Order: sequence, then structure tokens, then C-alpha cells
Amino acid sequence: MRRSSRSCKRNGRWSSRELADRRNAERDRELSERATTDPLTGLLNTRWLREAGERELAQSLRSGQPLAILLLDLDEFKQINEAAAMAPATSCFAGWVRHSAA
Repeated sequence: MRRSSRSCKRNGRWSSRELADRRNAERDRELSERATTDPLTGLLNTRWLREAGERELAQSLRSGQPLAILLLDLDEFKQINEAAAMAPATSCFAGWVRHSAA
């Protein structure tokens, strides 16, 4: 059984093991975020989509609720990206995604 973070403090201090556990948890969170986020856009990537899709499909099968998936394909985005230079096109794409999600 895991103790709450409040009960882990002794005399207002964390033990070296508890500090190491906290550092490891933070490092794991950062690695997970890096693995599921595109570094150029800051948007969630296909790895995240695959993992989320598996979770949502499993939930849908357990609950019997329907599952809908929407995929968009931006025609000729590669050509836009190359013509406009990668950074501005990537920034434009990321802004479009964020605006669409709002």
C-alpha cells in the first residue's frame, strides 16, 4: 500500500529513497511527454493517437458504447510545407489544429 505524499515527510524532510522516487516519477512523466509530442509543433503525435485509440477502443468494447473516429488529411500539405519553408508552415498547421480543437 502506498502512503500519501503528506505522510512520507519526516520532520519536514523527504528521505533519500522518497526523493529518488519523486525524481524518477518526474523523469518518467517527461519521457512519456517527449515520446508522445511532436517537437516542432508541440502537438500530440501518432504514438499518442495509437495509444489513445487502443484505450478508447477497449473502453468502448467494455461499455458497449459506440466509438467514432475522425481523421483529416490535408491535401498537398507537403508541397505547402516545402514552398513556404518548413517552420512557417508547421507553425500555421499547429495553429490550425489548436484553433480547431477549441
